[in-house]
Amino acid sequence: MDYYLRTTSKEAFIQDLQKLGIEIELDNYYQDENLIIDWIGLIPNPVEVDSEGNVIGEITYKDGQHVNIRSKQELDVSLFENTVDVYPSVPFRMFS
Repeated sequence: MDYYLRTTSKEAFIQDLQKLGIEIELDNYYQDENLIIDWIGLIPNPVEVDSEGNVIGEITYKDGQHVNIRSKQELDVSLFENTVDVYPSVPFRMFS
């Protein structure tokens, strides 16, 4: 199962995982036999670029911090308080 999630912070996301009985230390990537977690972080909104490759205007970001989870079994994401499922509104699929 692929999960594309938005959370308030990495610490809040780890707290939500602990509710599922998943105890991990997450830097930017975690993998075991049942789970792959890839911390994406901030995702920029589309920007306009001039012919010389310079960004026009200010770079802004989508709300929250983003993370991608690949799990062999379904996760009960209803237990998450700080994390919401944002699929399909994600910019890319990491595990296609």
